[in-house]
Amino acid sequence: MLAMTTLWTPRAAEAGYISRPEVLALGFDDAYIQRRLRAGDWTRIRNGAYALTSDWRQRTAIGQHLVRARSVQRHARGEVALSHTTALLAHGIPVWEPDLDEVHVTGARSAGRRESGVRHHRGTLLAGDVVDVGQDRATAPERAILEYATRTDLEHGLVAADGALHEGLATPEKMRKQAERMTHWPGAVILRLVLALMDSRVESPGESRVRHLCWVFGLPMPVPQFEVFDAAGRLVARLDLAWPRLGLYLEFDGRVKYAAFARPGEDAIDVVMREKGRQQVVGDLLGWDCIRVVWSEFHRPAQLAARIAARLERVGWCR
Repeated sequence: MLAMTTLWTPRAAEAGYISRPEVLALGFDDAYIQRRLRAGDWTRIRNGAYALTSDWRQRTAIGQHLVRARSVQRHARGEVALSHTTALLAHGIPVWEPDLDEVHVTGARSAGRRESGVRHHRGTLLAGDVVDVGQDRATAPERAILEYATRTDLEHGLVAADGALHEGLATPEKMRKQAERMTHWPGAVILRLVLALMDSRVESPGESRVRHLCWVFGLPMPVPQFEVFDAAGRLVARLDLAWPRLGLYLEFDGRVKYAAFARPGEDAIDVVMREKGRQQVVGDLLGWDCIRVVWSEFHRPAQLAARIAARLERVGWCR
């Protein structure tokens, strides 16, 4: 145990892992590494990189991905930056259904290859394209969003773009300038749509996906975070998505939303009851109808779109 305590340096503790070259430089050998792995004290997080098992198990899947990414970046043959999905996670930008199996890095000398658990992208990184994110270096948020969108689709890209704009991590101006440099990229046709549909008022991936659904199925686009005021001019509600001219609004009911809205000492039931009270207030003030959507409905997009369309038609919308 003394050897382990001595070996696990402050630098390794901060990084979340220790590399084989570091272990050897400290006077230990491969046999020592194997003993630690067999004993369960260490966990191999990738070839030549190890974490304390107790620490590793406490990390989320995203946290584990970012530690692996740090080891990839620090021990790459050339200078690389975290990019694509990995860069978004490093910046804390919302990513819907992130693929955590591969770490994404970009470098001028990368050969556009795949190796075990790592996707190398070859690309030119100009001044401003790469920024410090904690201990790591990653492509800037606006570039990370758009490079991610070119490799996924509009829906995934829109979730990331809305989230970054809402959190102030990117601006529409920077996004447009970045997109102008990417017109020759494979998949760049999707970028024009991301720029057209993104909205900084959108507060959650669920809201982004509802707006994407409306665009795909030709439904009128709702206004995000529509504010409702009482007769005295006091803000009494902020609606997820609304069609003000039709007197209809939509609330996205996600588990994360209710957890985030819970006040100290409250549980999910308390939040639900408060939401019902808010709905009553909106109904009394505006007379608007409400449609509620849950995450599982996205598994049947055509059915969800038909349900929203039916409610829109009921309040006067004509195709």
